[in-house]
Amino acid sequence: MIMKKLFSKICTFFKKTGEWFKKVLKGPSELLTAGRPLAIVTLALLTTVFTYNFFTNALNKIIFKPVVMLGTAVIVVAGTELAILVIRLLIAKVKRSRIYFLAAWIMIGMCMVFAGQANSVPLPLLISFAATLVFDLLARVIWGFYKTLRFKQVFGYLCALISFVGIVAFVILMTNDDFGPDTVEKYVAQGEKDFESAKEIPGFEEYKGEGKYAVMTFDYGPDEDEDIVTETVDMSSYAEREGITKFIMDRFFRSELSEAPIAGRIWYPSGKKNCPALFIVHGNHDYDVPSYLGYDYLAEYLASNGYVVVSIDENIVNGLGNENDARALMVLENIKALLKEREKENSLAYELIDPDKIVIAGHSRGGECVSTAYLFNDLDACPDNGNNRFNYHFNISGVIAIAPVCDQYMPADHAVKIEDVNYLLLHGANDQDVSSMMGEKQYNNVTFTGHKDCFKSYVYLMGANHGQFNTQWGRYDWTDCVKWFLNTAHFIEAEEQQEIAKVYIRAFLDKTLLGNDTYSDIFYNNDKYKKHLPKTVYITDYIDSECETLFSFDKDTDVVKGDMDGCKVTCYGVDCFKERVYNYGGSSTDQEYLLDANWKEDSSPIVKFTIPTTDFNEKNISFAMADSSEDEENVDAFWYKVELFDENANKVIVENPTTVYSSLGVIMTKLEAIFGGCTFKHERQRVILTKDMFSGDPSFDYSKVNAITITFDGSKEGGVLIDDVCVRDLY
Repeated sequence: MIMKKLFSKICTFFKKTGEWFKKVLKGPSELLTAGRPLAIVTLALLTTVFTYNFFTNALNKIIFKPVVMLGTAVIVVAGTELAILVIRLLIAKVKRSRIYFLAAWIMIGMCMVFAGQANSVPLPLLISFAATLVFDLLARVIWGFYKTLRFKQVFGYLCALISFVGIVAFVILMTNDDFGPDTVEKYVAQGEKDFESAKEIPGFEEYKGEGKYAVMTFDYGPDEDEDIVTETVDMSSYAEREGITKFIMDRFFRSELSEAPIAGRIWYPSGKKNCPALFIVHGNHDYDVPSYLGYDYLAEYLASNGYVVVSIDENIVNGLGNENDARALMVLENIKALLKEREKENSLAYELIDPDKIVIAGHSRGGECVSTAYLFNDLDACPDNGNNRFNYHFNISGVIAIAPVCDQYMPADHAVKIEDVNYLLLHGANDQDVSSMMGEKQYNNVTFTGHKDCFKSYVYLMGANHGQFNTQWGRYDWTDCVKWFLNTAHFIEAEEQQEIAKVYIRAFLDKTLLGNDTYSDIFYNNDKYKKHLPKTVYITDYIDSECETLFSFDKDTDVVKGDMDGCKVTCYGVDCFKERVYNYGGSSTDQEYLLDANWKEDSSPIVKFTIPTTDFNEKNISFAMADSSEDEENVDAFWYKVELFDENANKVIVENPTTVYSSLGVIMTKLEAIFGGCTFKHERQRVILTKDMFSGDPSFDYSKVNAITITFDGSKEGGVLIDDVCVRDLY
């Protein structure tokens, strides 16, 4: 009886509470319901803005911009209404406003996710949901007040205030770049001693400056008004336009891929003949932007110092997919056309280029295509179809890749492998388009037979992005609606990024084409030049054809065995050590492997390399190493100690001979800057050991070194990546 009365009272309480909530919420409910029409319009406009910038911006190239925007709005409304109809027919009755809300949420969320390279999904979806909600809510309140004339509802004003604040915050998020800590400064501090100890190098400031030659330019292409009139080339077997892309590009270019233009601009030193030449090609970008003109800073600098620079216009294949073989062939076709012109006495290009001194360079997809071009240059037929014959065989001495992609084109499903050629790779840690150093896979697939003196080097730059290597591309690596969420607050300046590119590329050309080694040690001794270089983090690697690899970790699955007899790896105080794939590029084929060792807190981690007896008086020993831990709070450089042992077990020691930075935590998006989080980069720094670095036992016999140990800080959990332990004659 008591339980029955208690149950009755509980039911009565909930009934009265429900009636009270219903009465209290009746006004707000009616207000928000009445405001639904304006909410639908607002959400449709919001979806249109993001859809236009993400999908239909390309139509601006052939159609008046307001017309494209209006057309996008029509498509958004028609598509949403169709979705509503399908859902109602197949699933259940649904309110129209909810589908419009979903459409806006999806578009904003997709842009935020793309900004972060899909590394994080929940947070962008949550923030985009909140952004969509405040737009929806404010529109409902405004129209609800207008329709109900109930202006005394506190709820409505509270919602309006919250929504307005939310919208203002969202607009600030999209338009303001000043978010988050200066991570470049944080990591530069780890190598501050390198900048402070660097000395001035006589002549290097002059080397960085403009040269003695006046710079002249001319354009070439198939149009009759060009300075040099060239032909077109048929690329239809290597690239294809389809669907809406074909519709737009056919009307924009007014030509098919079967008539791809051989076109570009040439910078050259006035009065100089038979000049060494750099052919450079851009990557994929809006094809109404003259991307080939974006390397003017580099071309003017090099031309003033005696080089011819040819920047190739390949916009005809931009906006496509699976076209990098076409890009490569267009590079070779441009070389062919201009070498023909050098033989014509009435041509501006007459005897301008030395055909035996050519380097090819590329940026982004162009950075991949130049390696493919080098491969194709030595082939007699296309790897994918032997009926397509090649006949190039130019004297190309070097390849430069700037922030390249990799594996977008794979000849006959093989990775591109090239040998006995100088190779330079430049990449930015803050690249928000090619966010990992994909070119490192191609770098590893450049090999040396020992028949020629060759080298390869990479330079990894913190604070450098993708677009600032090209003056036409700039600070943002994505289209409008995605760039609103990118973190660009702490990039190095465009002029600094371009200065670094100029110096390294010229040093590469001087060594490759002129045999001038004056400043070639910049590739393996970057610290020496830091007095003259922009202040940022430089991570570098260098291997040449004289290097003998003791441990590559690529030969087999035996983790303790090296590449030569007598080479052995032993690890102490580690939780685990193994060979690990270093997965870059777009395919799992021909990947690089390295040694991965990890340890727990309060341990004494040591990696020992037993090697054949080596005369350290005559040799350098080097290895590439990176921190594999991921700690956002870490502000210290990666500590390590190297010990050499001779045959009598005597040892000498050096601590931190080269600065190895802790894993670079790069803040890629504004959401990471505000809410925390980053993308860690683990690029390997080459450490080159020389006799003069070491101290210790005076009886140490440097002519009989047979072991190297590397000791790490085990006071906290950590890990290390080590690769390509090499020995070579002294530099």
